[in-house]
Amino acid sequence: MAKPYRTRRFGILNRVGGIWTPETFDTELAARAYINAQQLANPTWTLGRHRVVPIRVTISEIKKP
Repeated sequence: MAKPYRTRRFGILNRVGGIWTPETFDTELAARAYINAQQLANPTWTLGRHRVVPIRVTISEIKKP
């Protein structure tokens, strides 16, 4: 089995601290732009308390049974 690949990226948490989207971003600016785009596309949503945080992403192979 291949060694897992790990990297740091940026993610978005909702107002209660849960992961809001599985999307990850190269930069904090890109994550903020995503929030802004979602707010424009969905004006009834309240995204002001969502926050961008550094995250760790791990990618590994799933073994076949």
